[in-house]
Amino acid sequence: MVTVNDNFFITTGTLSGGEITGGTTVKVNIGENGVEFNYDNPVVELKIPTLDPPAKGGSEEPTTMIANFLMLKKVITVNGWLSEESGTTPITKRNNLDTIMNDGGIVTVVWGTGSNEQTFDGAIIKMSIKESVGEVIEGGDVMINNTAPFKNFNVQIQILVGSELLG
Repeated sequence: MVTVNDNFFITTGTLSGGEITGGTTVKVNIGENGVEFNYDNPVVELKIPTLDPPAKGGSEEPTTMIANFLMLKKVITVNGWLSEESGTTPITKRNNLDTIMNDGGIVTVVWGTGSNEQTFDGAIIKMSIKESVGEVIEGGDVMINNTAPFKNFNVQIQILVGSELLG
């Protein structure tokens, strides 16, 4: 069981009363990066060429028409990082995200608490995990006088949460 707080969670489990049960759940720290909502309405620009050249009284510029298919796509983009907590290493979280992505099913994303809680169901359409070179600290063990940088796992995840017909 995972209690939802001000962090961002991706889960294949069930969300009820602010708690996630079952499935695979990964917490992504978002800090100042936050969550970005992207809306895309694919409008197509069609240029129709003229048949007559300008010397014969035709137009120099082709006629332009715009085709709006009125299909709005909503995507949530999360920029954050993975960190160790409750004995779960960033490497385990990366592997769990890999499993969620490979399963290809619907996920639930949730962040915030109380009246600020936001929940969406969707499909992960793109995920990037950047692993930096450095030392892995497991179990909270920090070596004194160690000058080696810590290994970081920065993530960017895009979740398609809706496509709807406008109008």
